[in-house]
Amino acid sequence: MTTIKIEGGQLFASAASRTVSGLLVPYGEVGNTNLGRVIVEPGVLTYPPDVAHLNANEGHRREDPRASFESITETPAGLFASWKIAATPEGDALLAGWADPSADVPRAVSVEAHDVVIQGGKIKSGRVFGAGFVKTGAYPSAQLFAADADAEATPTPPEPADDALAPDDLGRVDIDVTDYPIDIKVNGPAEGDADAFVIYTPTDTNLDSETEGTTLTASARTARQPFQRQAPEVPEEAARGFAAMTSLLASAHSGNADSREALRDEMQRGAQLFAAFTDIKSGANSGAPNAWQLPQWVDELWTGKAFERRIVPLFNHADLSAFEVKGWAWDVKPKMDLWAGDKSAVPSGPVKTKSASTTAQRIAGGHDIARELYDFPNPAFWDGYYRAMTESYALLSDTEVWKTIYKGATFVKNGAVPTGVSAGMTKIVDGALSFVDLALPSFAIVAKDVYREILLTRNDDTLAYLSASLGLEEGTIQSFKVVTHGSVPAGGVLVGSSSSATVYELGGGTPIRTEALDQARGGIDPALFGYIATLIHDPRALTYVNDADLPARTA
Repeated sequence: MTTIKIEGGQLFASAASRTVSGLLVPYGEVGNTNLGRVIVEPGVLTYPPDVAHLNANEGHRREDPRASFESITETPAGLFASWKIAATPEGDALLAGWADPSADVPRAVSVEAHDVVIQGGKIKSGRVFGAGFVKTGAYPSAQLFAADADAEATPTPPEPADDALAPDDLGRVDIDVTDYPIDIKVNGPAEGDADAFVIYTPTDTNLDSETEGTTLTASARTARQPFQRQAPEVPEEAARGFAAMTSLLASAHSGNADSREALRDEMQRGAQLFAAFTDIKSGANSGAPNAWQLPQWVDELWTGKAFERRIVPLFNHADLSAFEVKGWAWDVKPKMDLWAGDKSAVPSGPVKTKSASTTAQRIAGGHDIARELYDFPNPAFWDGYYRAMTESYALLSDTEVWKTIYKGATFVKNGAVPTGVSAGMTKIVDGALSFVDLALPSFAIVAKDVYREILLTRNDDTLAYLSASLGLEEGTIQSFKVVTHGSVPAGGVLVGSSSSATVYELGGGTPIRTEALDQARGGIDPALFGYIATLIHDPRALTYVNDADLPARTA
């Protein structure tokens, strides 16, 4: 919706009746508005039949009402209006200021209209919704616009519709007032009104003594009405353009007194341009900081890479169907031996088994969340909540598996480190060689300092050294994984086979999600539950190498 404010003309007031009247919208002249220089022609601005609900404010500030409309009248010269000044301290101060020519109070009227359509420098339509009492010069004269506008861009006032409206040498036109059964104040108060006085007269109105102080009534057939048809005069010194202002600033900065004086004049002109505008700030001084702004919503912020389990995937995996996991293992395996035959005794030996069991480790977490977040849901919040809880389960379960295999692994002492070979790589070889006859090594879990040492080694034959040491066939080294985990003590290396242990978890998705109602407090209680168990089949295929960590492991 386009809103325009057009400075009007002469105003008259009566202290006794608390009324003020004057030219609200002048027709046919090039006027200065907040939307630029435009022309208003008769009939294009509409207004309500009943104008009593319209207000006039001070300085175009809606929060400072000063008067209510009494009438709006269409005349060939423009829209005339009258207002009733409110019986308030502010209204009293305004009337008193008008009566005192030296008082610094608003003395002009400016119409407020919205739904304005402008084409070719002319207003084509619009609707009056109020007015503002403003100070003279609140909207600057043509000088600011003339400096930058092309001559062709300046709207040309329309020609009179007929000779009856042609202005005379003084800029006046004849108005047939028989169709206007009201008094139209021209340049002075109504005769006999001792309290009436002129509060504002636009400059260069081309009036003479013949029309001042007269009142036009229906009894007069024709009368002279001031009606400016020419564009406002451009000041002798037009506003400077960008290049001229740059030159002026440079000269003033160098200490030229004349340039400094000229710069002060330009600053005063700029101040006049914004004199009628009220500051609307965006910061803390606005009264409601950022209340008018619509924030950009970006949902959940990135807080780091989601944790991915490194230990659990290294072992065989199975579904957990009970809280306790039980099995058995060979303590002494049955074995065969050479036989002499010929009815001799068949070789035999001791056979011994042992039981193996473990219990699942419980993992859980939940929150009591206000049900408003459930009744008016933000899907991104709930998705992020469950994703974060699931990530926490992944970290905890991975750490629990590490604790089990670290405690159950077989300890192997550090071997000598060959020249030019990484100490960490040597530990991997020492651990793998300890069970290479039992199972094929498939992974090594190393401390971060060891991992760094391996990554920074310059020996191009490191992997070849590992492959040769373990007796691996060509190409199988690509399946051997070296991973790091924050739980491994400094300098530690754990080497194992994926068949050395089995990790059990609930089937069908882990962790389990549940929800409950907290009716007494209006809450929703989401909770997640998970269980994980690690059963070591043969600790000989899990070896831990780190002499410095031996006291901590045996404590």
